[in-house]
Formats: sequence, structure tokens, C-alpha cells
Amino acid sequence: MRRTQQLHTSSETAAEAQQGRQKVHGTVSNTVLERSYTSVKLDEFLLSVVREELESKQEEVFESTVDFECVDGRGVNPGSLYVNPAECYKLDSDPKGVCLIINIDEFQSSTSTDNDVPQNLDPRTGSEADVRQLVGVFEWLKFKVEVHRNVTKSEFLHIINEIRQLDHTAFDAFVCCIMSHGCLGHIYTADSERVRILEDVAHAFYPESCPTLAGKPKMFFIQACQVSGVCGSATRQGITDDGEFSASETDTYESDAEKFTADGKRSSLLPDAPDFIMSYSTLPGSPSFRDRKKGTFYVQALTEVLKKDIELQSSLDKVAQLVEKKVADSPVKEQQRSFCYATQHKYVFLCGKLFAVMLRMSTYSCILVELHFTAIIHCFSV
Repeated sequence: MRRTQQLHTSSETAAEAQQGRQKVHGTVSNTVLERSYTSVKLDEFLLSVVREELESKQEEVFESTVDFECVDGRGVNPGSLYVNPAECYKLDSDPKGVCLIINIDEFQSSTSTDNDVPQNLDPRTGSEADVRQLVGVFEWLKFKVEVHRNVTKSEFLHIINEIRQLDHTAFDAFVCCIMSHGCLGHIYTADSERVRILEDVAHAFYPESCPTLAGKPKMFFIQACQVSGVCGSATRQGITDDGEFSASETDTYESDAEKFTADGKRSSLLPDAPDFIMSYSTLPGSPSFRDRKKGTFYVQALTEVLKKDIELQSSLDKVAQLVEKKVADSPVKEQQRSFCYATQHKYVFLCGKLFAVMLRMSTYSCILVELHFTAIIHCFSV
């Protein structure tokens, strides 16, 4: 109070203070300035800083034509604002890692006498649309995308082994997308041979097999039926007496299921090593549907959701709901719902993007708003 009385005994000083307050009127409240002036003449300090900034830098206007603007970012996605960064995977390498895409849509007739191997697998018309969508979204997510098509079993296993032997030290993650016909725990290669999803694919990236990916997220997206009984190429016309779906020349929806005779020796769908996220297009024992023009419902939903600023586990929950809705809204009479299984893992913010609503604002306004908060903090600290 003594300092306040001393300062206000000079009418000239009070006049100067009033003039300073008028110059910043509308930005800093009179009450704040009066309290600040009693300690350090804050109004004069603010004006000098503003003048210096305006003289040294041209006015900039930030404006967004859409509600959300996408800006490249690094490190933990801002969507994880309320998540402990220590609980999130580091995903700021460029590229983030390898994204392996294997699509099989043409199949050779099998000469095998094994009842578990179908003799003729139908072409997977429309699956190239899936490839285009996956390449687009994972390149956008800054992954190094590698695509292989219509490989035989030996070629498939060779590709998996090559990726396993890569040095992933500089990468922060690994993604594998496989699309083909399938049965429970298996997918079919172009020579109509079966590959085990767990033993032949996932196990190759266990820490002991691929140490440079240890502690990093390994994400697998499997588009294939996981039927456990006798099932064949499916379409929207309905189910016949033998358990297979009937077909017609006008059908546009098909299933990626093929015949599989249960023998009690099925691969598990669930790995037992940490940092694995396994996303399947359909539940165990169920078919998975594909539009001959737009591709599979699962990949459509997956690529749509991955471009949103959502943690991966939550994203895949939304994918499951969206797949179910897409199938329900289609002429397909069956149901389909994707599912995800994740072993011990941290949060995954794949987007690596900053989504922020940008208000039209000049540099001058930004400066004064920032200084306004500085003034308030200073007043309550003196």
C-alpha cells in the first residue's frame, strides 16, 4: 500500500499510465493494468514489446477453409493429450517402418488330394481396390510400403523371412496387411496352399526371431474368412442346403471363405508375445465379404478410420462397428464384424498428424493475447 500511495502522488505519472492503458484498450483489462502498474509499469513494457514485434515482422493471417486442418507433426500424437507419453509407443521416425502388403486374388487349380485344400479357388475380384486404399493410407502415415501380388507359398514364406531379417533399428513400427481367401487360422496362397497366420507369419516377428523390432508395435491386418466348417464362395443370394452360398451372374458381393474340413489341428489366431496387434476382418468361424468394385468392407472401414486422430485400439473398435454397418446396409444377408486381439502393448497413435481448429487471427492479436495472460500471471505473483 505504501508503494501504491507513493506512485499515485504524482499526477503526471498517473496521466502517463492512463495514456498507456488507452493504447492497449480492448486487449488488457484496465483492472489488470492498474494492478500491474503499481509494481512494474507493465503497460509500458507491453507497448514496447508490441511495437518491436510489429516493426520486425509483417502481419500474418492464419486461416483454415475447413473445420480441421492437417499439419505434419512428430512424436506422440496430440490426440494423446491426456495420455502419459511414457505409455505411448515412440512413432516419430521417418519412415515409421515397413508396411508389407500381400494381396492374392488369382489362384491356380490345386492337384492336392488333401481334403483340406480346395481344388478351385475363385478369383477375388475387386481386391485391387483394397490395395490402392491401403497403399494410400499407409504412405500418408509415412510408412515405407512394399506390395506383393499373387505369390505362391514358397514365395510368401521367402518374403516374410526377408522382412524378418531386415534391420528395423531405424524404424519405430511394423505393419503387415494380408488379403486372400482363408479358413480358420490360415490364408491361401496363389498355388492354393495354406499358410498359417500365427506360426508362419506372426512368429517370424517375435523378439527372438526379429530382435530389431523388440519393444515396437507389430500390427497385422488380415482380410480373409476364418470359417471353421464347410464353406464356399459366398454371395448375396442366400444359403443352400449344403452350407455354401449360391451364386448368380448379377452378384456384386462375394465372400473370401473357402472349404475347410476341421481336423482338430487348427492354428491359433492369437500370438503370445508382447507388442502384437492382430486385426481380423471377421470373427472366428465367420465369412468376410467383398464388393467386386469397391473392395472388402473391412479394408474400406479400416482405411477410413485410420485417417482420423484416434488411438489404434479405439480405431479398431470403430472399424468393427463400421464393418457391421456396411454389411447390414448391403444386400448381403449374412453378418460380419471384425475383431482385434492385442497382447501386452502401449498406446498406438499412428496418425502422426496434428488436427487443430484454426481461427482467423493476426500476429498482432496473437501477441496481445499471449501478453494478456502474461500480465495476469504477473499480477497474481507480485
